[in-house]
Amino acid sequence: EIHQEAADIAGERGPLRDAADLNLSNKELEDIFILGDEVPEVENLNLAFNHLSRVGPIPRLTCLTRLNLSHNQLLDVERMGQLVDLTVLNLAKNRLVTVGSIGDLPGLEELWIRDNQI
Repeated sequence: EIHQEAADIAGERGPLRDAADLNLSNKELEDIFILGDEVPEVENLNLAFNHLSRVGPIPRLTCLTRLNLSHNQLLDVERMGQLVDLTVLNLAKNRLVTVGSIGDLPGLEELWIRDNQI
């Protein structure tokens, strides 16, 4: 079951559906499509120090307020403008050449973008 697979990756037991904080840093993840609709209520998501090149289903996680995608291999973040509740976004140490729709985020208070190709 996908839900259990996400829990196994996170090192958690039990359902993740109601998790507010999810730490998937340093898991050597190449994609996060496993999350899909499994954690719709997550507010704080840490995906730092993985091997991600795409944001995948993250724009569907509309409850996110804090998102850490630092130290990955992201090339673009075009669809991130849908995360209207996001207040903190860390994109440091990726391969970004533009910030795309991030400027449209109404509640964004902190944006970390150092060490990219911008």
